[in-house]
Amino acid sequence: HVPAFNGLIRALEHQALVWCTPEEALEYPLAPADIPLLQAFMALRDARLTDSC
Repeated sequence: HVPAFNGLIRALEHQALVWCTPEEALEYPLAPADIPLLQAFMALRDARLTDSC
């Protein structure tokens, strides 16, 4: 979660940078090892959202 950003982002390892939601990130060609990490992040985020008042 990035609530605010100031400055320039610069790609060092990848060809392009985009701001997107985790769900949108699943539409990009990810490394196979990144998919379970992204899914775990989304599950953790969803669990925290349901725990809030």
